[in-house]
Amino acid sequence: MAMTVRPGDDDERAIARLAARWGVSKHAAILRAVREADERAEEVDILAVSQEGLVRYAGLLERLGTV
Repeated sequence: MAMTVRPGDDDERAIARLAARWGVSKHAAILRAVREADERAEEVDILAVSQEGLVRYAGLLERLGTV
């Protein structure tokens, strides 16, 4: 799907810096940044679910650890 992005001046400079740092076009830098942000968000979601499970099943895990 085609999409038009109209960044402000600050965002345009940030995109240009990323593109230069990564040695890619601004288009590629935007796509890479989006993918990396999505991966980090997924990792945070997984950690949150894991933590909830540890809290929820703390008693059970403790009992299993003492068997």
